[in-house]
Amino acid sequence: MMILAIFDTWPPFTEKPQDYIPPTRDTRHYITRSFHHIKSGQFVKVAKNYASYRYSKLQWKLKNKIEYIFSNKLDREYKNIMLMHFKTQDKYVAQKYPGKITLIECATFKEELRDKWRQLADGGFESYVVPDTDHITIVKEPMLKFFAEKLNFVLEKTHRDINSAVTGNKKSAG
Repeated sequence: MMILAIFDTWPPFTEKPQDYIPPTRDTRHYITRSFHHIKSGQFVKVAKNYASYRYSKLQWKLKNKIEYIFSNKLDREYKNIMLMHFKTQDKYVAQKYPGKITLIECATFKEELRDKWRQLADGGFESYVVPDTDHITIVKEPMLKFFAEKLNFVLEKTHRDINSAVTGNKKSAG
């Protein structure tokens, strides 16, 4: 494969992430923490924050459930595909890629993410920034045309590289 182009996305895991195991919290934990917050004078504040968090979480779950129930079939399928995508993405562990990786990124792309892509590329790495964009505006008009220009540039460059490699192979064979 002559080109692997990545568009403004997180790099995959290079090793299996640890499974999150939430800490067990029994009655003793809540009693101990309650006494701690009473002594510090923060009990009412902590209780309000906890209740607010639980209420917000319940509200979010209900809103999403209601949206899902009353959405059309296409929207439900899209949500199911996205969930499958995220589950698969969380389990995938990348190996080194033998070719060159080309990254087309937004202006706010983080250096540490770029470095992770660079580490995966055994055959080289290049990066092109679409100026004045973030993760959302990079694929929306009016900035989409600048993204398309970068993509066309990369595709044309790859096409030239392929042609010169083929021409070079013909000359050396002849």
